[in-house]
Amino acid sequence: MAFSPVYAQLEKHELPLWQKENAGVKEIRVFRDGEQVALRQFRSDGKTAFQMVRNVNSKAEHSVHFYTADGGTDRTVMANSRSGFLVIREQKLGKTRKYFANQTLDYSSLDLDRNNFLSQVRKIRDSISLLSHTKVRHLLDETPHLIQTNHFDDAGKRVKTYNYHHGKLIGLSANTGEADDTENYTKPDGTPSGINIERKEDLVVCIRTDRTEDFFGYNNDRLLVQHTTYELGKLRYTTNNRYDAGKLIHRKFEDLHRKKVIEYSFTYDSSGKLKSILQNDGKKTMTYNYEYSYYTESR
Repeated sequence: MAFSPVYAQLEKHELPLWQKENAGVKEIRVFRDGEQVALRQFRSDGKTAFQMVRNVNSKAEHSVHFYTADGGTDRTVMANSRSGFLVIREQKLGKTRKYFANQTLDYSSLDLDRNNFLSQVRKIRDSISLLSHTKVRHLLDETPHLIQTNHFDDAGKRVKTYNYHHGKLIGLSANTGEADDTENYTKPDGTPSGINIERKEDLVVCIRTDRTEDFFGYNNDRLLVQHTTYELGKLRYTTNNRYDAGKLIHRKFEDLHRKKVIEYSFTYDSSGKLKSILQNDGKKTMTYNYEYSYYTESR
């Protein structure tokens, strides 16, 4: 599971379909030109049960997620046209969090936009077809593979992270005590891995690798307003967000290398939930409309 700040910035220009506040919502359907392109279903306790996104960020895109919780373990089952099949388990043990992952195969972040797994996942539209898929059943039967362990202090602040691959320790990050909060990732032999993360007041403000620097700016409400990425010292990507009363109303993504700009405008209904998103890449404009159903009519 490679760390790629540049790809993380690229993801920011993809359509941000979902918002955090969904109290009382049973189902969200998203339509573009009459075609349903996204679905999100919730359990009565407000937690997401199922999610599907297709043909939104590319014509070949298709992804589904199914979420369950059993005691102290949360599980995510995923099928994705970009990265294949994946089962992630998060185990909560006091001040420790352990993460396990079983996947069809390793892949490079450079291959993600190719949607190499589309033919295998495009017909999966609900949790039944997902869980009954042969590859998913095999992953669920496998012994969970530990990939990461996080340790927290009494205040709930993460103080140390261990990363594993095929059962072997491949990296360690720990707070250095410098400035507000700094994490330096190291290899098992103690040598630097080339990744450094800085935080202020529990917000990430900078991520540095051997090739890239990512800087993050926030407003007084701790909402992200700017994300800039430098690659080998040159400004490569920028993302700027504008808010009104805490709601995201405009996002502008710029790829300075390819001279590409994508803008999003967001509208909300009287209850504060997303009503529509207008996406404009300079060549065409698309509108995404939202429909909601609720567990109760009184909300």
